[in-house]
Amino acid sequence: MSANSGSNNDGRYRLALGSPSTYRDWQSIVETIGGQRYQLATKSGVFSNGRADPAAQMLALHAVVNDGDTVVHMNCGNGLLGMVASADAFHVLLT
Repeated sequence: MSANSGSNNDGRYRLALGSPSTYRDWQSIVETIGGQRYQLATKSGVFSNGRADPAAQMLALHAVVNDGDTVVHMNCGNGLLGMVASADAFHVLLT
């Protein structure tokens, strides 16, 4: 059990994700994919906070996006895949 976890009186466990101010604090990270640097925003509570997930790095490196393609990247962590796709796609929607 981590320092942020604890047991309720009824024996069930709870996990504290951090203070509300921690959740609102964004940080910037830089990832390099295929020789190109991408600046990403991340915060507590976002998948793979503070780093790019190794599987996402691999997918970003090997995904094929052709000129004129449309890419939709919906609320998937720090947006790395959408950022990499934006280099070649005609239209990218990041949410």
